[in-house]
Amino acid sequence: MKILFDILVFLHIIGATMIVGIWIGQMKKPTVHPRQFDGAVLQLITGIAMMGLIPALDMDVNYAKLGIKFVVALVVAVLAFIGRRRR
Repeated sequence: MKILFDILVFLHIIGATMIVGIWIGQMKKPTVHPRQFDGAVLQLITGIAMMGLIPALDMDVNYAKLGIKFVVALVVAVLAFIGRRRR
């Protein structure tokens, strides 16, 4: 289970890199690239999967912090979806 959790963490970081890296690369012409939406969805999916694995790994959890992070990720995904549709 620990290896699966580590793989999910790696994919979660890749999703963040897809969002921020493309944003930095397009600073001169601020548009939403379709890959940013894919990165946001990847972060949502891996974040939810990691939340599901936490009880199996007996980790200490701050559910308030995880809830806030989920809401922020959901807002980013919705904004990326809207920006992708406008393009």
